[in-house]
Amino acid sequence: MIRNMIKPKNNILIIIYILIVLYSLFFVNCNTCKTIKNDCISYYGISNRDQKEENVVYKIRKKSIIISILGFETIFIPYFFLGKKLYEPIKKKDIMNDNR
Repeated sequence: MIRNMIKPKNNILIIIYILIVLYSLFFVNCNTCKTIKNDCISYYGISNRDQKEENVVYKIRKKSIIISILGFETIFIPYFFLGKKLYEPIKKKDIMNDNR
């Protein structure tokens, strides 16, 4: 009966999934902010848009999207990476030369 429950094909899929999750953890950055010109500027995402600073240029983090796709079966991984760390600060805007 136990032999019927443990199938080699399922074991291989489980091992592949575990390896993908472990490999994706290498790309995880635990920093809560990025230092630009001696200022610690925090990442922001969908759930914490109020942390966005107006004088900073942001870009979408590709790592967050890839890790969220790999971990879509859980709730925590996409929430953390898309909700908290979707946008990464790149540089500060030059207020003197900005004509907007």
